[in-house]
Amino acid sequence: MKPFSILLLLLLNLTLQAQEEKGTGMIFDPPSLRGIPYKVKLTASSYQSMPASASLEKYCPTAGDQGRYGTCVAFATGYHLRTILYAKMESEPDENGNIPYINPNAKIFSPTYIYEQIKDKGDNNCQAGTNPVNAFDLMKNSGVATLSKLPYSCGSSVNSAALQEAMDFRITDYQILYYPNEEDDDLKVNSVKKALAEGYPCMLGFIVAKSFYNASGDVWKEEATDDGPTGQHGRHAMCVVGYDNNKYGGAFRVLNSWGTSWRDKGYVWIPYKDFAKYSLLAIQAYGPNKEFRPKPTPSVYVPKPRKKENNDNPEPVKPSPKPTPAKPEPVKPQPKPTPYKPEPKPAPNKPEPVKPEPPKPAPLKPIIKANLSGEVEFTLNTGDKMPANRVLTRNLIVADDDDTKAYKEDLVAYRMDNSYNSGTKFRFYISSNSESYIYAFATDLTGKVNKIMPFDDNMSPRIGANSQVAFPSEKKVVKMDDNPGTDYMLILYSKEPLDAVQMLTKMNAAKGGLSQKIKAALGDKLILPSEVTYSTSKIGFDVKKGEHKGAVVPLMVELSHK
Repeated sequence: MKPFSILLLLLLNLTLQAQEEKGTGMIFDPPSLRGIPYKVKLTASSYQSMPASASLEKYCPTAGDQGRYGTCVAFATGYHLRTILYAKMESEPDENGNIPYINPNAKIFSPTYIYEQIKDKGDNNCQAGTNPVNAFDLMKNSGVATLSKLPYSCGSSVNSAALQEAMDFRITDYQILYYPNEEDDDLKVNSVKKALAEGYPCMLGFIVAKSFYNASGDVWKEEATDDGPTGQHGRHAMCVVGYDNNKYGGAFRVLNSWGTSWRDKGYVWIPYKDFAKYSLLAIQAYGPNKEFRPKPTPSVYVPKPRKKENNDNPEPVKPSPKPTPAKPEPVKPQPKPTPYKPEPKPAPNKPEPVKPEPPKPAPLKPIIKANLSGEVEFTLNTGDKMPANRVLTRNLIVADDDDTKAYKEDLVAYRMDNSYNSGTKFRFYISSNSESYIYAFATDLTGKVNKIMPFDDNMSPRIGANSQVAFPSEKKVVKMDDNPGTDYMLILYSKEPLDAVQMLTKMNAAKGGLSQKIKAALGDKLILPSEVTYSTSKIGFDVKKGEHKGAVVPLMVELSHK
C-alpha cells in the first residue's frame, strides 16, 4: 500500500475515533415536553426591537468535557446554564451601582448531581442519556449541588451534604420556547434571540450531523456530505449563550460539552438557517435575582414516568481505551438518595420562669423593588385604534340588571371614548418594560369573572423586558357578543407569580364590584394606587421609584357596546 494511502487511513481512523469519544445523550420524548409551560409568542415589533447582538460569554465557565458518557443534558443544564445564571446574579450591581467581578469558574455546578438522580435504573455505565424535562424539574424543585461538593464521575452516590447544598441553588422557573414540531423557523430563531437579549441562556436540543464532530474552525455549517437532521448520529444538548446578526450572516454562539480542544475553545457559531433546521427544542430558565426570589417548597425529586420508545435513546458510545475525564469507581446498584433531614435536637431543659414580654409584631411582607411600567392598547380589526381615557372621578357604577344594587369602583379605571356595536371585532396589545407576569380577566354586569390570559393552561404568564403580547394574537380577533351593555376587562401586571385559578375562584365568590373582587383575591399584594402614576391619555402606568410592599398593578377598562 502506498504511504499516502496509509496516512489517509490513519487520519480517517483518528477522526472516527475522535467522533466516538464525543458523547451525546439527550433522550427525546415529545409527550413529556408538552408538560413544560411554553413562553407566549410575542408581537413582531418585540422581535424587531432586539439588539443586533447579545452575549453571556463573560458569565460562562470554561467549557466542560463530558467525555464518552451520555451526560450532555446534565452538562448543558447544570455545568453550563446553571453556572451562568449564578455568575450573572452575583454580577448584578449593588446599591451604589458598583458591579463586582465574578469568576464563573469559582462556582460551577455538578453534572453528576443531575445525571445520577434522573438517569434510568440500570444505567450503570452512564450511556443511556437523560430527558431534559427531568433535569429542569430537578433544578426547580431540589436545586443542584456544586462541582466541588460532587465532582464529575459516573456512578457517584449523591450524599446528604450535596442534597442539602443543592436547595440553595434552585432555579425559579423555566419555559419551552418552541416544540419539536415547530415549522416556523423565524419563531425558532427569534424566540432564542429574545431570551438571550433578556439576559438568559437557553438549553438547546440539537440533532448532531456527521460534520459537527469536526474539531476545527469556529463555525459549523451543514455540509453536502451530511445526511440531514435524521438523528442517527445522536441527539445532543448544548447551551446557547449569544447571537450576532453580523456573524456568518447571523449566527448563535453555542457552548458545547466536548472540552476546550473542540472548535473554538469549546464554543461554536451556528448560522440561523442551520440552527433552525437541526434544532429540536430550546428551553429558557430563570435563576433568582433581586426581584425574583426562589419560593418553591422543598421537596424530594421524583422523575416523571415516561413511555419508553425504541428510538428515544442516542446510539451508545463505544468504549475507548483512552482514559476518561473522570475515572469512575466500579459501579454497583445503589439506592436512591434520601433528602437531607437535620438531626433532631435534644429537648431543652425546663426553662426558668421569665417575665412576660409584649408580643412581637408580625413579620412584614417582603419589600419588592418594582421597576415596572406597562401599556394596553385596543385596536379594531381594521387597525384603527380604540381610544380610552382615565376615569378621574373613580365613580364607575356597576349595577345589577334590575338596578336595585350598585357598586362604586374605587380603583383607577379607564373607559373607552366610544361605544361599539355588538359584533365588533377587535384585539388588544399588552406591553411591559420589564420582566413581569401578565394576567387578564373579563366580566360583565352579571358579575361573573372569566380568565382570558393565560389563554392556555400550559402557557406561562411570564414575559421578558420590552415585550408585547397580542390577544388573542396578531392574526386573530375577539368579537363583542350580542348582549348590549357594559363589559369590564382587568389586566394585572405582577412582579411575582400568582395563582390564576385561585384568584378566579376568590373573585367569583366575592360580593361587590370588580374593585372589591380584586381586593378580595389579592389583598395586600396590590401596589397602592398612590404609588402608581396612571396615564390620563392612554391605558398605561408607571410604578413610582422606590420600594413597595405590594407586587401587582391592576388596569381596569370599561367597554360599552350597543
